[in-house]
Amino acid sequence: SAPVPPPEGGETYDYGVVTGKSKSSVFVHGNYDRYYGYRVPGCGRGGAQGSEKEDPRLGILEKGWFHKKRCLDVGCNEGVFTLSLVKKFRTATMTAIDLDEHLVKRACVNLRKASATAVEEHAKCRGKKQHEPGGLHEEQPQGDQGQNEGRRRKEAKQAMVSLSKTWFVHGNVLASKVERGSFDCITALSVSKWIHLHSGDGGIRAFFGKVRDMLAPGGKFILEPQGWRSYKSAVAKVKRGGSGQLPSNSYFGRLDELKLRPEDFENLLEGEYGLRLIRRLDGKGLDRASGGFGDRHLLVFVKN
Repeated sequence: SAPVPPPEGGETYDYGVVTGKSKSSVFVHGNYDRYYGYRVPGCGRGGAQGSEKEDPRLGILEKGWFHKKRCLDVGCNEGVFTLSLVKKFRTATMTAIDLDEHLVKRACVNLRKASATAVEEHAKCRGKKQHEPGGLHEEQPQGDQGQNEGRRRKEAKQAMVSLSKTWFVHGNVLASKVERGSFDCITALSVSKWIHLHSGDGGIRAFFGKVRDMLAPGGKFILEPQGWRSYKSAVAKVKRGGSGQLPSNSYFGRLDELKLRPEDFENLLEGEYGLRLIRRLDGKGLDRASGGFGDRHLLVFVKN
């Protein structure tokens, strides 16, 4: 079973769990339909097709943060980025959680596709080893050719194993019951704004506390905070798309009541939650023509 079970009981903070496909185009939890289609043109659903464009953020992340690690991805959407992480860095386990049931169902479909592709690729590599030139009954290929074939077989097997230990969960991470120190790496990319808008300063503090508790000593927390201008843009979009109606018990119409700002998160995490910043990855180094993340940055923290 998945390391993070679906939440039991009531919500800790009222930012809800989306339980069906909304007919509205207003995604008040950041649960955008086809999110990666517009953020990274060419990066379509599933991430299972080798021809699809890679999310540019993968190029600035380090393998050691994920390889053979127990990972959690918060706000996974339909799983495109999550599956790319798993396949590229060969995680030991990956649990991904999202509030939107519809998106989680899509993510599960994408996982099945990716797993089937990995099994097929592994079988193809094994078939080559046994029946094609260089197989068991013929002379083994020499030099680079033999090394490349061996590497492809190994990578195919590792991808198959990592995907078999990947789970997508529908729920609120704040309400999930997780043992302390369950994860070696937690990613929260472009989700802190939505927690903050729905739950206020108390909600974002609760989230950071939850991350601290779930991380093992030495574990990494990778945060991609959205800027304050993005908060204002989200409020404007909700007002336009929702006929002026704002989510109840949220801060969409009360931004002035939020005392914390995204630029405060770094000092907050270091000063109050026992995390230490070890890397700041500037989004300006990304190819802005291929992905809409160039105006953001990734903060990498380690748990002391």
